[in-house]
Amino acid sequence: GVAGQLPGDQWVLMEYHAINPTEHDLITEGYVNAVTAEPGTIEHYANGLYGNNPDLEIPPGQTRSFSRKCMVDVQMNVFVMGSHFHQLGTLFEIHRLDTDAERVEKVYESTTWESPELVYWSDDPLVIQVGEGFEYTCHYTNTTDQTVRFGPSALDEMCSMAAVYYPDAGFKLCIDHSG
Repeated sequence: GVAGQLPGDQWVLMEYHAINPTEHDLITEGYVNAVTAEPGTIEHYANGLYGNNPDLEIPPGQTRSFSRKCMVDVQMNVFVMGSHFHQLGTLFEIHRLDTDAERVEKVYESTTWESPELVYWSDDPLVIQVGEGFEYTCHYTNTTDQTVRFGPSALDEMCSMAAVYYPDAGFKLCIDHSG
């Protein structure tokens, strides 16, 4: 009963990273699967919540953690959540926050950067009230001899969380209250 909308003139941009550890050229592929819904079967339309922390700086040989808070301005039922970081990432955690921006519970954890799992709450979504949110934390160990910062290269790092929620109130970027 929940689905996203894709208007007829809508562009879809899929970005993904591929690391080729060999000396040979490789062809990589990525797929997006979309299916149509039967008329009358959709009870709620969904949209996305996205947070990104570009303030990363990991000195050579050091272990560092970086957190951001993601507070929401609409009530939402979160039913899918995932993460993204690169090869120096060792742990990605997401905690649910109350209206005082205090941690309530851990709702997501991933120790794999290559293909982090998505968490689904299809039958019992996380109900997030206005003013509540999430804190996402990325942990890194820099095993290189260079300072690593945020960036799109596989040699850079990222720290991004994403969630899917309903009812659709538009695509939401996190409101950061890390301050």
